Amino acid sequence: MNPLAIYLGALGLFGFGSIFIRNTNCYSRTNGAKNERKRKRKILGELLLIAAIVLLVLAVVTQMVSSVS
Repeated sequence: MNPLAIYLGALGLFGFGSIFIRNTNCYSRTNGAKNERKRKRKILGELLLIAAIVLLVLAVVTQMVSSVS
């Protein structure tokens, strides 16, 4: 696998995750359906950020393994 492609994929996931998390104040109890959508969007953003971190770790490990051999 090309580490640069993994880095770019992780950067894209990080961007999408931060866009989903931004402006999602979902802690008030008014407008239940609206807050439910915001809560789901925030969870999706957090999952995307976790996936980006995993991809970054994978890219670093791949780069280290390819430089050793």
